[in-house]
Amino acid sequence: ELSSGINAEYGVHMTHNVVHVTPDLVHVTHNVVHMTHNVVHMTHNVVHMTHNVVHMTHNVVRVHMVYVTPDLVHVTHNVVHMTHNVVHMLCAGTQSLAQFL
Repeated sequence: ELSSGINAEYGVHMTHNVVHVTPDLVHVTHNVVHMTHNVVHMTHNVVHMTHNVVHMTHNVVRVHMVYVTPDLVHVTHNVVHMTHNVVHMLCAGTQSLAQFL
């Protein structure tokens, strides 16, 4: 009789605990679903950001080629002209020195 009373009390406690724990489990499961959803969104955003970085890098390289290459061509062109002028000046200087001597 005593043991059946203890068992009944234990059963009441267990039921009470299950009633309290079940809503908590529902909330935790709900939160896990939301967190998983957020992780999916974050992963999606990281993919987009990586995609954007690739595009930006590509644009920097393209801009570099479009803007820097013509500059290099101009600079090289100017260096060739300056070298040409220096050669002419040296030739003229040599000729006038020869005439003077």
